[in-house]
Amino acid sequence: MEGAQALLAAQAADAIVGFLHRVHRQEQTVSSDVRLEYADNEEFNDYVDEAHETIFIFDLDYRPSDVLFNVDREVYRSALKEYEAESEVEPDEDNGTSDEGATP
Repeated sequence: MEGAQALLAAQAADAIVGFLHRVHRQEQTVSSDVRLEYADNEEFNDYVDEAHETIFIFDLDYRPSDVLFNVDREVYRSALKEYEAESEVEPDEDNGTSDEGATP
């Protein structure tokens, strides 16, 4: 390849890689920016409220899950993801194994 052709090929490759990288980053951003609604996660909110005490300020009381949601949305989102992951992996009480018919 001549110098000009090699430069063109290198610049084209660089442009393609840059484009693919930007598209990949945008997809990750879009998925994390999905609208998070407090009311959509009632089970998780109850879990947070049971794990932490009600927050009292003057004569007002606040649910811990509501405070977390409104004060630090990223921590709320992260804790929600962990909660969902743990809920999916919980071991079954009866995992299909039985001592009946087993020989010692």
